[in-house]
Amino acid sequence: MSKYGQVLKIFVMGEEYKGLQAIELANWSGKAFLGTREHLPYCSKREELSKAGIYILLSTDQTEDGVFQIYIGETDVFSKRISNHARNKDWWDKFLVFTSGDDNLTKAHVRFLEKELYALASSSGAPIDLMNSSEPGGANLPEADISYIKGFLDNMLFVLSTLGFDYFESPRNVTTISTSPTLSEQIEGGRFYTHHLKTYWKNGQPVKSFMKISDGKYIVEKGSYIRLSVTDSFEGRSSGYYAKWKKLIDSEKVEPSDIEGLGLLTTDISFDSPSAAGSVIRGKSTNGRTRWVSCENNKSLKETMIIREAA
Repeated sequence: MSKYGQVLKIFVMGEEYKGLQAIELANWSGKAFLGTREHLPYCSKREELSKAGIYILLSTDQTEDGVFQIYIGETDVFSKRISNHARNKDWWDKFLVFTSGDDNLTKAHVRFLEKELYALASSSGAPIDLMNSSEPGGANLPEADISYIKGFLDNMLFVLSTLGFDYFESPRNVTTISTSPTLSEQIEGGRFYTHHLKTYWKNGQPVKSFMKISDGKYIVEKGSYIRLSVTDSFEGRSSGYYAKWKKLIDSEKVEPSDIEGLGLLTTDISFDSPSAAGSVIRGKSTNGRTRWVSCENNKSLKETMIIREAA
């Protein structure tokens, strides 16, 4: 950031103070638009929103778990994609999209940004539920393009933070060297628990499920509880965590429990990520890095990683 600061311009369209907002940074080719469902008719009228873009859908109300829901996506034509999301996703009420005023933002660029932004949100520890059904695949870029798009990402994060959407870590705090230990390697051998919804209590205490980490896998232990129904926003996804939950529930690996609405695992179940483990067990989108808590010190999985890094 410049020692003289940065100039952020917000233009509110129309006569109402709640109009669609166009947001620009001085000396940056990028441009952001912040709006609500009420602004969808205007999207098709804006030339900038008929280009490639990286976007975020947001809920302004917290869920029963006290978190905000967000979805990170990319598109060739934002105005068409947002209309599709309006029909198929009912939980969001705000959107924020980033495009480029000079047409230099390509499909590969926005796919790269989508993966980067998703990784930052996943590791931020912010009180959010990522509503993506799977991790974005990203894109391979030449070295020069990576340099350009990393600068673009820095400006995106500045805008997001300034607008109050502080759900992402600074890329300067994220290790990207491929030889660095993975999250699972740093907490190898740890044992963690997660609470189920407040609906499910036993002996006056919230019900827990337990997970251990071994050989880079996140293993939910035999005897742990699993939710037998899912939230509306989680249900019906043809791929990703919902499909894993459905397959598990329909198998012999789950049996009835003494708590209505919950089943019991009859064997250990292995997952590739803590969010996959948390989402499938809890029947809802879950940030596994914040929802799994150490049995040793009651710190979140993310906090435990930071403690071990500092040791």
